[in-house]
Amino acid sequence: MKNKTRTKASKLVLVVIALVFILACAQLIISHQLATTGGKIRQLEQETDRLEEESRFLSEQISRVASLSKIAVRAEDLGLVRTTHVVHLAPQVSVALR
Repeated sequence: MKNKTRTKASKLVLVVIALVFILACAQLIISHQLATTGGKIRQLEQETDRLEEESRFLSEQISRVASLSKIAVRAEDLGLVRTTHVVHLAPQVSVALR
């Protein structure tokens, strides 16, 4: 009887040790995945910040280039002139209404 109790106790100890080992490995794997994911998130946030800054810079450049004074200067450089005579065309009845 004493031998059976010892065998059961040693089996129980082995099961507990195996369970602790398995849980420790699971925690190690989960911790590694969390650390890796955190690094990826930080990298994506930095990339987002960089792209937002670049977008702001490009928007400012578009605003500068698209200003009316810049367009007028560019038109002058191309040889375009301001017209003094404007022709207004009278609207015609469309074909569908005839």
